Amino acid sequence: MTTAPALERVAEVSRRLRARADGVVAELWFMPESQTGYPTLGISGAAGTFGGRTGPLGALPGAAAAALLVPLNPAFTGPAVDEAWAATTPDELLALRERTATGYLAEIVGAEPEGIVRAAELARRAADAGPVEGHPLAAAHRTRGWTDDPLVDVWRASERIRERRHESHRNAWTAVGLDGCEICVITDLWRGPLISSVSSSWSAAHQDEASARLRDRGLVVGDEISEEGRGLRDEIELATDRQETEVVAALGGDADELLALLTPWSTAAVAWASQQFGA
Repeated sequence: MTTAPALERVAEVSRRLRARADGVVAELWFMPESQTGYPTLGISGAAGTFGGRTGPLGALPGAAAAALLVPLNPAFTGPAVDEAWAATTPDELLALRERTATGYLAEIVGAEPEGIVRAAELARRAADAGPVEGHPLAAAHRTRGWTDDPLVDVWRASERIRERRHESHRNAWTAVGLDGCEICVITDLWRGPLISSVSSSWSAAHQDEASARLRDRGLVVGDEISEEGRGLRDEIELATDRQETEVVAALGGDADELLALLTPWSTAAVAWASQQFGA
């Protein structure tokens, strides 16, 4: 029987793995098609982005898809998903989205960067690990299987890894009674706002109202996170980590090797994305 890794190790590896995976797929959010859309399918960039994320589950109604994509504002994501399925099918969108994104990734890191075969082997192992309970989106992405191209498989695995932790996180913050805007506000106070913070999907008025609710609970005092709020937010992150235990266990002693292989590709993709953002 495999011994479960200590929570400290799970936290370290799963957080770093999510960050590296998020970097590998950074082109998804910043490639031109994510801004201007997919003309051959007749959809906007937002429809391609959010339809693509939930597409493995089929042509879900926008309201259902939006519930999976929180803490992004459902008023933003739901209509975009409805737009996608009014014009195209999940299979068509997923295929074009993957070809487009992995094409950019190949330009950024090369079609066969050194270590890609080993990285694909380890990334597949991580992406297929962990229970599916409470993780319907990650489970749906698993049904897509793997290809004979290790770069594409690293990309697929990275998307699966980030979607799984996203769902672990959603499970954790909804369990303590926070809503989507509240978790965005308290997270920005907890770690400092990031350029990629999803709080930007919520209006200033929504965020002010969420801040007032957090003050009522004693989680925010003035414009600062309270000691109680920091403790709650820390626990949300640990509750997220606990759900990633089997992913880290599946990698075992190979976790650091995978992280080392992904790091330069992740860094390069993020740098490319930053250039697109600043263009």
